[in-house]
Amino acid sequence: MKGRAAIAGLFLACSAASASSNGITLVASPDDAPFAGPDWPGRGMATEIIEAALSNAPDPFAFDIVWESDRAASAARVARAQTDMGFAWARPDCDGQQHDNERCRTYHFSDPLAEVVVLLFTRTDRQFDFDEDADLHGRVLCRPAGLFTHDLERPDRRWLSRDLITLKQPTRAADCFEMLMDGAVDAVALDEFRGVNELFRGNLTEAVVPLPRPLSEQSLHAVISRSHWRATAHLYRLNAGLARLRESGRYAGIIERHLGLYWDQIKQ
Repeated sequence: MKGRAAIAGLFLACSAASASSNGITLVASPDDAPFAGPDWPGRGMATEIIEAALSNAPDPFAFDIVWESDRAASAARVARAQTDMGFAWARPDCDGQQHDNERCRTYHFSDPLAEVVVLLFTRTDRQFDFDEDADLHGRVLCRPAGLFTHDLERPDRRWLSRDLITLKQPTRAADCFEMLMDGAVDAVALDEFRGVNELFRGNLTEAVVPLPRPLSEQSLHAVISRSHWRATAHLYRLNAGLARLRESGRYAGIIERHLGLYWDQIKQ
């Protein structure tokens, strides 16, 4: 019976994440502008890059997207190979000092889809200095659950494991900004695009400002579970398509067009 159950489980996992003639399935957050979102042009910058890359890959194939608001649920879905890929995720320093990070052990990362700067968003009516890392010791930061935390736990920081900061992780980015305005946190730590988008959505452009010094710089990727039965094949095809996209100049065109659309849309 155990043998049959194991075989059945393997069959279900392969069926749920198969690269058949019908393509593959990706999971992304619907609240991830400008990188992904069902209501954004092209379903987002990263979505359009992946679509163009897969269409230019060896043996091109199509894909469907599952929109999942719960990022933790998305991570679990990809880790169990119940979905072929997830995006757009930041990558720890898997080749260096963060090689033992859980995400490095669990997932394969594609070549970069985009680069972002992570900033601290603070209230304009309160003094907040961030000239050096020690200025954040004792502070309370907020970042939505399911987003990366490896920039807070680098070998040169260890802010979380040494309790040098407190991190609040509500479900949505909007929740972080509500907590900021209520005085429950000192700053919101988000990439510039997600953060500025929330400022305009929440009518907070006069009340909240991003600090000039970056907290970190991150690259965003597609991810595939290391347990996926076709992980290396999918990774090769996506990366090959990305390389062709960059060589053709289409990659730069997609980035430039989406950044323009992003700034136009959030100001409406």
